[in-house]
Amino acid sequence: MKIGKKEKGSVIIYSLEGRIDFHPFDLLDESVLQDALSSNRKYVILDFSELKYISSLGIRYIYDIKNKLTKQGIKFAIVKVSDAVIQVFKLLGLMETFSIFDKEEDAIRAFGVGN
Repeated sequence: MKIGKKEKGSVIIYSLEGRIDFHPFDLLDESVLQDALSSNRKYVILDFSELKYISSLGIRYIYDIKNKLTKQGIKFAIVKVSDAVIQVFKLLGLMETFSIFDKEEDAIRAFGVGN
């Protein structure tokens, strides 16, 4: 798995590429959670457009990251999710738990901030 990062004003966007199954959780922790917490930014987006696969355990880890960020007052969204990944979210009953959008701009607008 590869993780990219870009910033749009007060929003950090992390792009996830490849697979999230049982092994890259420390990379997610370092590259997303710790980076976002130390950034002093209040908005985080995960871009799933290049994510090929995510296991239920991977979704659980994303859920944990979301909860840790929101406890610190950071708003969290996911964008560009494939139909296959959406099905995993649905099977786990987590569609309403996450803010999922088609485009970055939609998530940023939902945050109520300009870019």
